[in-house]
Amino acid sequence: MSILKLLSKAYATDVLNLLNERGEMYFGEILNELDIHKSNLSKLLAEIEENGLVSLKEVSENKRMPKKYYKLTKKGLEIINRCNEIEKIQSENE
Repeated sequence: MSILKLLSKAYATDVLNLLNERGEMYFGEILNELDIHKSNLSKLLAEIEENGLVSLKEVSENKRMPKKYYKLTKKGLEIINRCNEIEKIQSENE
């Protein structure tokens, strides 16, 4: 999938901006911040990861299901910074 097509999906830039602002976050934290269904967020994060914009780290605690931590990659940081630059230019021209 192309990066532009991925970024046009609902909540994609919201997730990237959130990770840019807060750094590494686990799935539940991202879910609590965004008004999105759990399964939709899971699918979106998988697509974002497949495109190399975030990295995933799983941490097991006390035999429970591992927590999934997400963090922007260098590529993800570059992409979201460029998206924000485009939005800034657009708002200046309105």
